[in-house]
Amino acid sequence: MRTNPYRFIYACIFVLLSVMLRAQTANENQQIDKLVKRFVDLDQFSGSILVAKKGNIVLSKGYGLANREWNVANATNTKFRIASLTKQFTAMLVMQLYQEGKIDLSGHISDYLPYYRKDIGTRVTIHQLLSHTSGLGDFGSRDDFWEICKTEYAPREFVEKYCSGNLEAEPGLRYRYSNSGYYILGAIIESLRAKPHHEVLKERILDVIGMNNSGMEMRKEVVGGQASGYNLQYGKYTKPDYVNLYAVIFSAGGMYSTVGDLLKWDRALYTEQLLSNKNLELMFKPNMEKYAYGIVVNKMKIPELAFTSDFSSHTGAINGFRSIIVRESSQQQVIIILGNTAPGSTIVDLSPLSNKIYSVVNGLHYENPKPEIVQAMALKIINGSVDEGISFYRKEKAQKNGRFEFNLIEGELNTLGYYLLSQGKKAEALEIFKLNTTEFPLSWNVFDSYAEALEAAGQKKDSIKNYKRSIELNADNTHAKERLKLLTEK
Repeated sequence: MRTNPYRFIYACIFVLLSVMLRAQTANENQQIDKLVKRFVDLDQFSGSILVAKKGNIVLSKGYGLANREWNVANATNTKFRIASLTKQFTAMLVMQLYQEGKIDLSGHISDYLPYYRKDIGTRVTIHQLLSHTSGLGDFGSRDDFWEICKTEYAPREFVEKYCSGNLEAEPGLRYRYSNSGYYILGAIIESLRAKPHHEVLKERILDVIGMNNSGMEMRKEVVGGQASGYNLQYGKYTKPDYVNLYAVIFSAGGMYSTVGDLLKWDRALYTEQLLSNKNLELMFKPNMEKYAYGIVVNKMKIPELAFTSDFSSHTGAINGFRSIIVRESSQQQVIIILGNTAPGSTIVDLSPLSNKIYSVVNGLHYENPKPEIVQAMALKIINGSVDEGISFYRKEKAQKNGRFEFNLIEGELNTLGYYLLSQGKKAEALEIFKLNTTEFPLSWNVFDSYAEALEAAGQKKDSIKNYKRSIELNADNTHAKERLKLLTEK
């Protein structure tokens, strides 16, 4: 009987490699788990995380509480609002229409929505809506946005009322993130499919790839297993304001999902289940600011790695929730993070956590998370005085001992100033805004905020001075121009 003398050796090698791979995965799992727990201990994360390589799960786990009233823990199957991660699904539905010959990427809004204002609808293309180069504004930037969020609208009504303003830039000339553009795309999808958007999403994507724990969140719908969202501001948890998600956010960010379902989405993008390879390449082709269709695409050579990292990613933020998906396609790695605590002091995303997880998975150096300096400073102000807080900040900055995180200071200080203003502490707020102008003397926004606070405090002369300085730094600051006009006319 003939035998292969190498068969036993091959089998041993295969078993050895399998054992080594399992050991490596277990080690990565432990390292990531330890890292995430540090973020949790610092109140910088609550939610669920999934990390996978080529579809094989390295870690899938819930952290923190899905419901603080009942002390219910987050789990791997907890559902979260995913906010702007929705945009890549909307883009996929548009690309499917394109593949079927039902929409032209160079076609215009008015070709598909006859009711849209013609002076703009005949100039803005589908490609420009997908790539955020339409020149349209963003309904999320409206002063009355939070009031709008409480109301019920049909898609056409919302488009006509809040997505049909004047252009803020010439179409195709520059990148400007626009939720309005993606809302319009959802209305176009409904029109061409002759079905409600949530049904199209379910039939064309979710059912096809088995995303059974995902969907569009409908008004008054009870979604089983869904986490509650919370804001966290200076050590205190609060409930976020109500948002009528389907009516107001819609195809720009109205979905919920789980980390497991988003892994199915990741895997489907390596196949032709939803779209041909040719059209997937078109969907993931970067345009201005590296934004493709519904996702940011970025190639990066990290010196310590033998391969060129090919990233596609997106973040999401809505009241009480944060999300991020990072796909590295050359090695088929994916990091999915869904959170149900939004830091009320800032709109920071989950990138610091995802970046450190990527470092663990690829054997790169990373630093453990640290407490944020402005958070610590705020507690000293709230529990003591503004002088004590600013003195603490300056001392820690001068010592450079690495105890605190000093990134994103400008935004953190600005938000602290507005928080103090909202609490009726005008003098303390002014000191914080003033500190921000000395820390960031070339930022038009900090001078605009300081001027706004001075105006609220009745200090007209100094308010005018700082609005003028903001305009010097940014001639396009329409807010400062409008306030300056009103102040000088009084």
